[in-house]
Amino acid sequence: MMQKEFEERTGMKVTPEEYARIEKLYMGTTMDKDAFCKEYKKIQSSKIVADLETSLRIEDGKLRSKQIELDAAKARENDTANFLIEQAQKLGIPELRKKAIELIGTKEYLKRKLATGSPLWEDDKKDLLEILENII
Repeated sequence: MMQKEFEERTGMKVTPEEYARIEKLYMGTTMDKDAFCKEYKKIQSSKIVADLETSLRIEDGKLRSKQIELDAAKARENDTANFLIEQAQKLGIPELRKKAIELIGTKEYLKRKLATGSPLWEDDKKDLLEILENII
């Protein structure tokens, strides 16, 4: 729903900032435009609804913050896995291969090795054959 549609349906004039808040409320419902606008007109000045909306905004901010932390952790995990794969290949240390697989899984490990053109170890070939056999 666009701001103009909301204003026409409710007979209310709202600022773009107010509409952005209203749109978030609308998108969080399963109501159609008309039903939402009808209900919004009834509850627009409700203190309970305003307090709930504030609480939701606070929780949404916390969730966004956690998502940023999670994205950063995934990026670090990705970098670590790539480093382990490179070092395992360079130094020939099977334990580094094992740790990379623990981080990202066998399929992702093999995808990355194949994408970089790194030679496959015997264990890599065995894992690849096992994956292929499960597909066929």
